[in-house]
Amino acid sequence: MNNWDNLEFSQILRHVGKSLQDPFTMIAIEIKKIYNWNKNFGCHKPDEISKITRITKMVNIIASQLITLLPGSQDLAITQYIIGLLLERAANDLEGNPASPKQEFSLIEQVTQQARFSIMKINYRE
Repeated sequence: MNNWDNLEFSQILRHVGKSLQDPFTMIAIEIKKIYNWNKNFGCHKPDEISKITRITKMVNIIASQLITLLPGSQDLAITQYIIGLLLERAANDLEGNPASPKQEFSLIEQVTQQARFSIMKINYRE
């Protein structure tokens, strides 16, 4: 709970990026931390967090896909899929960590997919 006092700017960027990409997972983890704190259980166990992550990962995927089907949700999709990845990449750059090829590929894939959806929505006159 008190780790927020000692976070560096890059760690804050990374946390915001992860929260944008996996909102349900990050909310569930924070709720678990608060619950343990309030009940005086101490710190959470890694297996509890992995169980929460495993369950909410599917919820994130399903909810994100459903939300992107709604009209006018392109801005939300760009925020979630592109800006979240860019914030994590910026955090890595600030810390001097090299970007993983998997992250780079994912970013390029998301930009390409969002561009394709934007082009499909534009009519021929535009």
